[in-house]
Amino acid sequence: MIQETVVTPKPYVEPADWQFPWLNDTRALFIIVFVATLFTLPILIRGLPNGDDAAMHYRRANDFIEALREGQLYPRWLPNSNYKQGNPVMLYYPPLPYYVVAAFHLVVRNPMFAVCLGCWFALTISGLTMYRFSRTVLAPGCSLLAAVVYTIAPYHLFDLYHRSALSEFWAFAWLPLVAAAAWRLATVGGLRASLYFAFSYALLLLTHVTIAFEMTLFLPLFFLLLTRDWRRSLQAAGASALSILMSAMFLVPLIFEVKYIRIDRALRIPFTKFFLFEQWRSLWRADFFPPPEGRRFYYLDSVNLTALSVALLFIVSAAIIWRNRQRVKPNTSVKKSLLAAFVVSAISLLFTTRLSALLWENLSQFAYIQFPFRWLTITILSVAMLVGGAAALLAGEKKQRTIFSLALALTLVMMLGISALLVVRASYNRQELDAGLSALEVAEYRTIFLDRQKRLDEFEKPPVLEIDGNAEVQPLDDFGYQQSYQIHAATTSTIKLRTLYFPGWVARVEGNPLDVAPGKEGTIEVTVEPGDQRLTLNFEDTPPRTIGKYLSLFGWLGWCALAFFSLRKKA
Repeated sequence: MIQETVVTPKPYVEPADWQFPWLNDTRALFIIVFVATLFTLPILIRGLPNGDDAAMHYRRANDFIEALREGQLYPRWLPNSNYKQGNPVMLYYPPLPYYVVAAFHLVVRNPMFAVCLGCWFALTISGLTMYRFSRTVLAPGCSLLAAVVYTIAPYHLFDLYHRSALSEFWAFAWLPLVAAAAWRLATVGGLRASLYFAFSYALLLLTHVTIAFEMTLFLPLFFLLLTRDWRRSLQAAGASALSILMSAMFLVPLIFEVKYIRIDRALRIPFTKFFLFEQWRSLWRADFFPPPEGRRFYYLDSVNLTALSVALLFIVSAAIIWRNRQRVKPNTSVKKSLLAAFVVSAISLLFTTRLSALLWENLSQFAYIQFPFRWLTITILSVAMLVGGAAALLAGEKKQRTIFSLALALTLVMMLGISALLVVRASYNRQELDAGLSALEVAEYRTIFLDRQKRLDEFEKPPVLEIDGNAEVQPLDDFGYQQSYQIHAATTSTIKLRTLYFPGWVARVEGNPLDVAPGKEGTIEVTVEPGDQRLTLNFEDTPPRTIGKYLSLFGWLGWCALAFFSLRKKA
């Protein structure tokens, strides 16, 4: 009688670095920096590609640098926008990426190169933070694989080379840091974990509102999949409140002054046209990653191609992990982390498809995301973690190890090929970017005081548009945050200036306050009495902006005090 032998699966314990025994954290970090440098080398050599939003971000970066040079610690008004009429876009657009560009500009003294160095830095930071996140449960070799996948994922690079959505591209840098902090808060807890989370989440809030909203929706789910401890949930709530307080200098004006811009214009783009995985037939005849003149015809085909590699990586990695699930000890941080990554990947991928249309139609916040494919930012984060986990589990695979390893390798090669293709096919046109340095701001950031939103004048106007009365006006400084004009008025006169009106502009004549009002075309109008006088205009803080600054100061001081207390306690 033949006795049947029962083979017990080899348990999966804390991952050993079975693939690369020579690899340690320091070497892994150097490799990540090398990969990020390699994939941004074309930009460092040729300049910023002329993607969809390239001119917009290049203009804002130039204006932001100029405003800092004028002495504005937190620039809110960008004077070059709208053909020198100015725009308050930085009240509504997070400032952190532009501060980084300004810091590089202090060294290189070249705005274009400073923007390119900012892109390199963002890609490098994203790889390093993903490695930090992966190392919570994986060994150096598998964490390095996860970090490289995250760094060169096609949609990640598509954001840089073709969309030129630089703020969204920067958001990739902080997503792994937020996830790592949430993991530590859920599994370890304590003051240091709370401070870690507050800091990383504040960085995300100060980088991109939409991606922060997406991450905020998934954080409670991610947290609950890792722990049910109510005390740690309270710590997470407190850390979230502290991060909001730290970001108040941006968030408070955003909330209370959004009524002054046409934010509803962000909804003019029908999100139903941008659901993914619907045009498979066109993938075989599409012109992938075409130059700007052909981008509107094949835009969604290119995005679908970038999403395809992520979806295949998700399927292959999930299959490997599911096949080896019995080798992972139950109720361990490894198993919970992989489960959380799987759930987040599946749901975020679902949100990119028409299957989630009911949510898009009934939740107004979803509509402001504009493009369903933006959920790929969250998908790439969780799928990269699954890839690292799948690679770790393949070590103990006995049956069909070759097949699964080959499937994972082929999917990774396909992903690398798509990323290389989109980098090679990027287009560059410096003249087009320079021409947009004073162009119109996008529709959703135009002020409500404009009498029209379409067919605006696309030329630079004189500093003084019109004088209603008998007066002579000599511009002394008609540009920027602080403007001055010498006026000789024979009668009471109304002077119409070029600068767009917005709450915060304060006029004074010889130091005495003067009423400022929007004219018919949305520009500043002031009425002066007869006489020789000097008119000054200053863009100053309104109550929400002042309150936001003080709340942020209080939040950062509180964070530093708690960090000092934590270090003293540890010592």
